[in-house]
Amino acid sequence: MSNISKFLTALIFTCLFSVLHASAATTEWQDLGGGKARLAAVLDPKTNEIEAILEIKLDPGWKTYWREPGGSGIPPQFDFSASKHFFPGEVMFPIPQRLEASGIVFPGYSGTVSFPFRGKMAKTGGDGAIRLNLLAGVCEDICIPATAAFEIPFSDLLTSDPGSVVQIKEAFGTLPHEANEDFKIVRAVKSGPDLLKIEAKIPDAGPDAALFAEGPYGWYLPPAKYESTEKGLTVFSQDITDIPEGADPIGTKLRYTLVHGDRGIEQWVSAEE
Repeated sequence: MSNISKFLTALIFTCLFSVLHASAATTEWQDLGGGKARLAAVLDPKTNEIEAILEIKLDPGWKTYWREPGGSGIPPQFDFSASKHFFPGEVMFPIPQRLEASGIVFPGYSGTVSFPFRGKMAKTGGDGAIRLNLLAGVCEDICIPATAAFEIPFSDLLTSDPGSVVQIKEAFGTLPHEANEDFKIVRAVKSGPDLLKIEAKIPDAGPDAALFAEGPYGWYLPPAKYESTEKGLTVFSQDITDIPEGADPIGTKLRYTLVHGDRGIEQWVSAEE
């Protein structure tokens, strides 16, 4: 056996050993009206660090929102305030889809989506617990606010659960990446009083490419509209009609999420004149 083969064999064995001996726990499913949700977490006993997901499985035809829900949507809200000896990090949002409900286009999710986050135990054992209260809008023809409460005692994290470990790792892989030379926004230019033109480089782009923008608090920015792909640049138009009166997109950094297929990047860009 070559040295490379020996290395790959050892690497695979190490990964399998880590998964099989990981400490993890999963809650029961909670009903959301148009779907169900559960919490899963995995513990690194060496560092007391936790990786976890809030998984939502929506019924056929049902949808839920991204962190920027549009004019009247309810974004998923995650409340850890009832936790004990647990310090959560930010809950992260996977790459969204361009969806429609009741004639309104918005970024969100259908099918199954997992929201990953990290945290840390302040101390092991005892009565420590991850407690998460969820509020999310779920939509079919109309949207309803759905609530659910989850708890994972630290003692439950001592159980081996290889399936949850793999699922959590996969969820972190659905997050958008940083922009790179081949997949990025090149420029955003004001094109009239109520419109921005955004040019982007997207590998193999077509009309299925999508662009979502987030501004300062109080700004409403609907999903951008795909216009064309020509000479290596994909062009979108961004309606800015509903930004607050007196607000100026020139020089204001907007957070864009650029999506094509199952790939996505996040990038902060200021519009130019």
